[in-house]
Amino acid sequence: AVVSTQSTGEGNMLRGFVAVLVVYLSVAQNEEPFSLPTLSGNAFFADPFANTEAIGAAWKLSTSAKGDGSKFDGVWAIEANSATPEDLGLVVKSKAKHHAISSKLPKPVDFSALHSEQKPFIVQYEVKYQDSMECGGSYLKLVAASEEEFTPEGFNDKSTYSI
Repeated sequence: AVVSTQSTGEGNMLRGFVAVLVVYLSVAQNEEPFSLPTLSGNAFFADPFANTEAIGAAWKLSTSAKGDGSKFDGVWAIEANSATPEDLGLVVKSKAKHHAISSKLPKPVDFSALHSEQKPFIVQYEVKYQDSMECGGSYLKLVAASEEEFTPEGFNDKSTYSI
């Protein structure tokens, strides 16, 4: 709703203020309190980042370098979302740095079985730029088990991935 503040009489201003107040109260009453998502069904992996100490434990930092020699030396943290303090997530802390982090799935994904049973495989992740992004982007790689052993420390832009 748009309310004009350029009214010619006090009555119009009061009606505009009440309209805004009613809209605000209506939205505020419909908001549900934040709660951590729960893993259900046959999900392979989910992380709501409730553990602020997960970097270095469940999530491993890459110490590798890109093909051009620049290192993955960006700093990560698990912090609250600016809009919802209870909602934690992975946060990139350093500007103009390369960042790489990985976490192992708790069980392997058998794509042959999913295909033969015609079951979907859904990957979802959310990115919210709390500040502006100057360059680069955000992406997710799903790394398949292969003959070459994957190591989180060696994860880089040349790492082989399936999706």
